[in-house]
Amino acid sequence: TATIYLIQEVLCYPIFLWIAYLAYLKFTKERNKIVDIALIFLLALIFFVKSYAIVFAGAYFLTLCLIQLKKKNYKEIGKIILQGISCLSIIIIGIVLLRITNGEGVNHYSSQISGIFPLTLERITAFIYGIFFYALFFTLCLGFLPIFTATFGFKNYEEKDKNYIIFLLISTIF
Repeated sequence: TATIYLIQEVLCYPIFLWIAYLAYLKFTKERNKIVDIALIFLLALIFFVKSYAIVFAGAYFLTLCLIQLKKKNYKEIGKIILQGISCLSIIIIGIVLLRITNGEGVNHYSSQISGIFPLTLERITAFIYGIFFYALFFTLCLGFLPIFTATFGFKNYEEKDKNYIIFLLISTIF
């Protein structure tokens, strides 16, 4: 007999590639509502495939806010926050629908995440150490060349490419 076993990474990778491509379009081309809407849905969808991939949504919206802060375009920051809230709303609606139909959470991480509350100084310190060691191990596994090339050659890039590199670096940190 033949069986098909679908692992999460098989779904996560193409969704991530579409996010990376659409984010590149967003940072290098003119405004496009279809790209914005597609990114919101894909950033929410990737959470349901791999819950830790929520960091891409955080990195994306944080990068957009930093770009607009640099330009002192505060009106645009409000629109970005609304897009982030839209993405978060889609995730929350999806979780509620899964709990109603399934009786379960999205995945087993929900019980682990709920264990961090109430927040204490010890847990916050552990979180900071976790981010530091994750970034360190990620850098060691990835190799130094791609990160150093993007970081040290940053001034040589055009402004539209700098925005995309900031998104990639923020995603790497998280």
